[in-house]
Amino acid sequence: MSETSPLEVHVLASGSKGNCTVIRQGNSVILHDVGISCRRIVNGLKELHIDMSQVEGIFISHEHTDHIAGLQQLLKRFDIPVYTKQGTWREIQDKLIVPKHQLVELTKGSLSLGNLTVESFGVSHDAADPIGINVFSGKDKATVVTDTGVITDTILHRLDDSTLLVLEANYDPQMLRFGPYQPFLKQRVASDEGHLSNEMAAQALLMMKRPDFMQVILAHRSENNNNPVLVTQTIGQMLVDGGVKIGPEMKLQHGQPNEIVSIRSVHNFRGTSYMKFHVICIGKLKEAYLREGVAEFVKRMRPYGGITITELNESRIGDKPSDADRKQVVVEEGQRLLKAVPKSAYTVLLDVYGKTISSENLASMVSKLEVDGVSDMAFIIGGAFGVSDELRCSVKFKLSFSPMTFTHQMVRLLLVEQIYRSAKINRNEPYHW
Repeated sequence: MSETSPLEVHVLASGSKGNCTVIRQGNSVILHDVGISCRRIVNGLKELHIDMSQVEGIFISHEHTDHIAGLQQLLKRFDIPVYTKQGTWREIQDKLIVPKHQLVELTKGSLSLGNLTVESFGVSHDAADPIGINVFSGKDKATVVTDTGVITDTILHRLDDSTLLVLEANYDPQMLRFGPYQPFLKQRVASDEGHLSNEMAAQALLMMKRPDFMQVILAHRSENNNNPVLVTQTIGQMLVDGGVKIGPEMKLQHGQPNEIVSIRSVHNFRGTSYMKFHVICIGKLKEAYLREGVAEFVKRMRPYGGITITELNESRIGDKPSDADRKQVVVEEGQRLLKAVPKSAYTVLLDVYGKTISSENLASMVSKLEVDGVSDMAFIIGGAFGVSDELRCSVKFKLSFSPMTFTHQMVRLLLVEQIYRSAKINRNEPYHW
């Protein structure tokens, strides 16, 4: 990667059970918090094509377990410096067996690690000396702020001009009030040394000095006192009411406990065009209810770039086909499917062996492709006998809806509904969850 590579932020895990974020520019990589297992961190980096030898430092925000759980094993396996405050390090040493020589105490001023310049700043949490960080690379600025009960003027200033932002949206006040926590714990969460509510996160986004376009990962969501629907509805509505144009000016994603969520810097993005979706499949829909369902979602997608359905004829085959006949059909249909894909489209194959992802992560995939300048996305559905190895090897991503078995025709309806859902999620518009 060259010095012109984008600044990237990858949230490997976010939530009450563990937090870890990767910040990267070119070959320069740092970790912010390591609250998941060493194995998960190493595997997550491999998925991002990052080797542990590229990690130039681990920044620890504070000493709570969901931010340091993987630290002891990481330091046992890898000689990586740990950057944190002295008070935090003392607390870590009371919990973990960690070598003191790997500590680099954070003080005022900036720190250069490869292509990255890092500055820390204080936040308000019930820990020894908690911090957030700014990371600079060229014209780009990434900021990570979680585990703070208030947004002070100092923190707000640190948010200013962030092109990439990981911001806590921990709880919904009503869910916290009527939820399962004991009174003392409810008081702690909602205190000035606790966490940010959805409303407080939205207020921070409205009050900060925003660049022309920014990307935000809403992080550290409580499993008991929040949910993605409330985060989206509350923050999205407050931003719209405050005059923010979701999409052209700001893109929002949700940090996930078990899935990687990524944002990366992009220049000259205007956000005015929508992805054009293509569904390319074998055979016509036979059932009227399926045709009506697909037609309804195609109609609903017109304001969001639209969906084009391409139905290719099924290959002719006898009543009692041999295995060789089936294989020939699969190969021939695969070749026709590939020919029907628009030039330069990002290709997704519906495949029983593909990866199962959430609706939010499909929306995140679409959002990232839009930011990267991709204008067409083609979803491919094979025929009754499956798909060829050639087709599997030719696509960018293989997607599975479920370990359950669906007919190829039913999958078509499920797919267009999920495309529509992703469009609504990315525009922070209400939908039936």
